[in-house]
Amino acid sequence: MTVIDGELLTPATITLERKRARSAFAVQCRVIGTLILRDFRTRIVGHKFGFVMAIFEPMAFIFVISVAMSFITKQPRIGDSFILFFATGVIPFSAFRRGSRAVKQAQKKYKKCLYLPIVQPIDPLVAVMIVEMLLYMGVYFTFFMGHFIVFGDGFPHDWGLTFMPIVVNSLLGLAVGLINAAIGCYFPPWDKFYSILTMPLMLASGVIHIVDELPTPVTNVLYYNPLAHSIVASRNGFFDTYESSFFDPYYYIGSTIALLFIGIVAERYARHRILASI
Repeated sequence: MTVIDGELLTPATITLERKRARSAFAVQCRVIGTLILRDFRTRIVGHKFGFVMAIFEPMAFIFVISVAMSFITKQPRIGDSFILFFATGVIPFSAFRRGSRAVKQAQKKYKKCLYLPIVQPIDPLVAVMIVEMLLYMGVYFTFFMGHFIVFGDGFPHDWGLTFMPIVVNSLLGLAVGLINAAIGCYFPPWDKFYSILTMPLMLASGVIHIVDELPTPVTNVLYYNPLAHSIVASRNGFFDTYESSFFDPYYYIGSTIALLFIGIVAERYARHRILASI
């Protein structure tokens, strides 16, 4: 028997509490699953060009920047294709960017659902993050298949390492989105400041260049940018001729988990102000 806060807990009581906890977790998983299906239906299945538009945004950017860079240099930094080089940077980066933006959109979109006692404020955010993650994994796979059909090559040599940044960057986007939502409810102009501060983020993440080619002092600073690790990981997994020592999986995943924890705590602390401001 165990005593907690002066209350005597028997083995039967402990077992009952564990069952209740498992039941509550199962209910929350079902709620998130329902929200995921709803989001898929409204954004992708229920829209004629839902998936096409999701693919078009990163593909258009990849095509434009590939054409522009082909006039500047005849050979990409890695491999023989500008399109493959930029795709392995743009798509993981876009997964983070879309994930961080989706938090605020989900808060507005699912505000009415929060009147249901069974729906927790964090549930729609997790659901939208999972949808974005699956969507960009689909975009990545569709791109590889399309490139293989047209050019006869384009498959990564390590599928797991290539797709891993999509998953981690989606979680990183959720973490940053939660932190931004918490800051924004106390400081409304924060969204504009954040947009300005993150303008050079694509350059600082190595999307259009190779981090290893930069001077050592710059590389040492970029080491603390998790997105830089994600781009290097994506290219490490895709190109069999490229292997960078810059990628640190422990820092990349550890910093994402730390930011996600901070984001969840910040959202919980500022939840009432966030709900009042949307």
